[in-house]
Amino acid sequence: NGKPPGPFLEDIVNNTNFNGTIVMGIVPIMVFGYPDSPRRLTAKQWVDHYYNRTYAQKLGFALSKPLQRHLVMLSASEAKSYNNLDLKSLINTISFANDRIEEEQFNLVNIGYNDEDRNLIMFPRMTDNEFYQKEITDEWNKFLPELPDYSEDTEKTVSEAINYLDNLIKKFKARGGTLILIHHKAEEEWYVHSNRFMPRDKVWDKFVKIVDCPNYHFKDYDFMSKHTLPEWSHMNAEDAKTYTRDLVNQLIEDNHLTKKLN
Repeated sequence: NGKPPGPFLEDIVNNTNFNGTIVMGIVPIMVFGYPDSPRRLTAKQWVDHYYNRTYAQKLGFALSKPLQRHLVMLSASEAKSYNNLDLKSLINTISFANDRIEEEQFNLVNIGYNDEDRNLIMFPRMTDNEFYQKEITDEWNKFLPELPDYSEDTEKTVSEAINYLDNLIKKFKARGGTLILIHHKAEEEWYVHSNRFMPRDKVWDKFVKIVDCPNYHFKDYDFMSKHTLPEWSHMNAEDAKTYTRDLVNQLIEDNHLTKKLN
């Protein structure tokens, strides 16, 4: 979760023959940010790991599936969520500097779990408990107000990112592939800062015009903006199901997807 899609799109375009339809979510501050950002580097590591797995790792992954369906797993989190309970995650909550222990300055709470299809299922307590919601929004408020205003430096970084994605998308479309771009909702407390950093008219609108792909922005569709996001950036499990159904129906109505008949 929370990974820029560039490395995954690059892998699909350059290392496979897939020419179907990709629905790609766009979070501008993630997608058009710095190319050497930690999130992007982690995404690249995920792709590399897929190709570099040992036979033991592949076997362990397959064998873990039936266990995970019936047991509670204490698994490490690369996000370093401070409420994870496995030993590795507990150790990762400690920072060592200047010969003393310092607290981690960004203590993000684990808000849910991923099912086998990589859907993020939000913990029920996040849906209706303001205390847990505030644990997340307080962390967002540590960095969102610090985002800079749009500038020439931002414009340069955005242009480089758009050019990188445009080349991949052209190659994908040339072999018959279709890419659908989705800007999902963020609550106003989040969006006001991200849009100040990367304004829609200067980033999103520019991007979708250049790549010329079907695109959907939550500000343009009622069904995309009607749900309340408990911690400003993710939907609860039930709303996510409704939203996904509405989005798929819209894509079918616009002839971007074909309804499967049973």
